Amino acid sequence: MVCSPGDTIFLEDDIVADTIFLQDDIVADTIFLLDDIVADTIFLEDDIVADTIFLQDDIVADTIFLLDDIVTDAIFLQDDIVTDTIFLQDAIVADTIFLEDDIVADTIFLQDDIVTDTIFLQDDIVADTIFLEDDIVADTIFLQDDIVTDTIFLQDAIVADTIFLEDDIVADTIFLQDAIVADTIFLEDDIVADTIFLQDDIVTDTIFLEDAIVADTIFLEDDIVADTIFLQDDIVADTIFLEDDIVADTIFLQDDIVTDTIFLQDDIVTDTIFLEDDIVADTIFLQDDIVTDTIFLQDAIVADTIFLQDDIVADTIFFQDDIVADAIFLEDDIVADTIFLQDDIVADTIFLQDDIVADTIFFQDDIVADTIFFQDAIVADTIFLQDDIVADTIFLQDAIVADTIFLQDAIVADTIFLQDAIVADTIFIQDAIATDT
Repeated sequence: MVCSPGDTIFLEDDIVADTIFLQDDIVADTIFLLDDIVADTIFLEDDIVADTIFLQDDIVADTIFLLDDIVTDAIFLQDDIVTDTIFLQDAIVADTIFLEDDIVADTIFLQDDIVTDTIFLQDDIVADTIFLEDDIVADTIFLQDDIVTDTIFLQDAIVADTIFLEDDIVADTIFLQDAIVADTIFLEDDIVADTIFLQDDIVTDTIFLEDAIVADTIFLEDDIVADTIFLQDDIVADTIFLEDDIVADTIFLQDDIVTDTIFLQDDIVTDTIFLEDDIVADTIFLQDDIVTDTIFLQDAIVADTIFLQDDIVADTIFFQDDIVADAIFLEDDIVADTIFLQDDIVADTIFLQDDIVADTIFFQDDIVADTIFFQDAIVADTIFLQDDIVADTIFLQDAIVADTIFLQDAIVADTIFLQDAIVADTIFIQDAIATDT
């Protein structure tokens, strides 16, 4: 062991000790704990001031503590560290914190008033639980590159410009929750997790969940404020929830998403919602007080049931471009300037019903459906059903108010019903319509 008081402190080269303490008002340019150290407990604590702290190169310890008012430019925990518990906590101020390169630990704690420019947890870390929580302030937080852990917690008043969870992360549960403020949050690049939670007062410019994510359940819920939310690029999940007071300029669900159920529900406010590009889902729900300028469901979507229902307010709703669904429901107090169902839609049943208010409704361009229902107090300036529509039954019925109704251009249907108190200035049924009734 070599000690050079003031400038540099070295603990290195095959040290065996039950407990190592560096504590109580230490001032040093650099502190090194390195090269085959074996100890039950390592403490760096109580008002340490150092330019750089290194814990690296084959350290074996039951517990490592860095805690209680440490001020340092950089903290390194790296290169084959094996320990039951790592604690970095209690008012640590550091420009950069590194935990990287083959760390094995049961629990890693970064918590309690940590201030740092950058936090790195990366490169083959194996841990049962990773906690980043309790008033952490950092410009950038990285969790990346082959991390294996049962649970990852980022929670409790974290402030960061950018949060990265990326590159082959395997975790049972990932929590980002409880008053997180970040410019950008990335969950991307081959993440495998049973459950992913982004919830409870998250404020961020952009949230990315993208690039081959596999998860049983994904939750984005409970007072999330974001300019843009992306769920895209080969996501596989049993259930995706976007719900409970979400405010976002744009929400993207796109590019090869496979999921049993997608929920967008419960007081969502957004300029634009995109569900597009090869989405496969048993059920898609957009429901319960959604306010948005534009909703897009487009580009090769396959779903058993699509629901847009319960007090949706939108300037424009698009259903277009190779949508395949057993049932499509637009129902229950929907207010929209324009509703488009167009371009190669295949559905067993399409429902537009129950107090829909829209300036224009378009059904056009190669729609195939067993049954189309327009019914129950629909108010629209113009309703278009046109351009190669094939349907067993078309119903326009039950107190429909419209300036103009068009059924035109090569429509094939077994039965067309226009009945029960329909009020319209003009009704057009024209241009090569083939129907039994």
